[in-house]
Amino acid sequence: MQVRFSRLAIPALALSLTFAAGCGKYSISNIRSAKAFQDANALYTRSDWAGAAARYEDAVRFNPDLGFGYFFLGHSYEQQPIHVEHEPEEMIVRTLDILQKHTGQRPIGWLSPGFGQTFHSSDWLAAAGIKYTCEYPYDDEPTRLKTKHGPLVTLPYPIECQDVTTLAVQTQEAPYFAKKCIDAFDQLYKESEKRPKVFSIAIHPYAAGQAHAFKYLEQIYDHVLKQKGVLVWSGREMYEQWYLKNPDKFAGAPL
Repeated sequence: MQVRFSRLAIPALALSLTFAAGCGKYSISNIRSAKAFQDANALYTRSDWAGAAARYEDAVRFNPDLGFGYFFLGHSYEQQPIHVEHEPEEMIVRTLDILQKHTGQRPIGWLSPGFGQTFHSSDWLAAAGIKYTCEYPYDDEPTRLKTKHGPLVTLPYPIECQDVTTLAVQTQEAPYFAKKCIDAFDQLYKESEKRPKVFSIAIHPYAAGQAHAFKYLEQIYDHVLKQKGVLVWSGREMYEQWYLKNPDKFAGAPL
């Protein structure tokens, strides 16, 4: 999910393979109820992320009855860093092909497992048609990278405002995760009076989607969505509605 840019943008990694484009409690609740993630443990055992799209084709396709759709981004075919892939360029294209086949849309965004990169991976992504990446968590504003195949936009991805970091690695309680995210949002919202900012949180069904933690996740969204001038956008919407219309406003490599 994501926000607006006259004030803010909120990309929230709602599902392991997706950026969810919906907003509000109903779409968040889908994290706990979506059939595609009922047996997530089996998927972890298989480590077959792109293959999950084929396994749960009915769940990942757009459902008009839900009132929102999902926007997918590439992650990998198997859950392993890109630098250990024997044929990484082929893997990228194969992943995008499979997601397009089973979801009806070809992703233009990418996030490798563990932020894995090589000196050439940005070139590979751009060559495959990727327009934005979430692999450079160094700023709360998008930037532009230079590749051999044209510019690649970086969208902010959080390290601290991430449920796995806070709840699993740092072993904090769920109320602390909510407080940390709300505090981060409030600061960025204040700064957005002068220039657009992006507030992002990373959430996963097996962490913030747990029953004991879920109400605190809702508190974050309730707080964010009641503020004026906030839009919730997908990564694709950020790229198409913000970057393409204002490329000169982005820092980084020259156009």
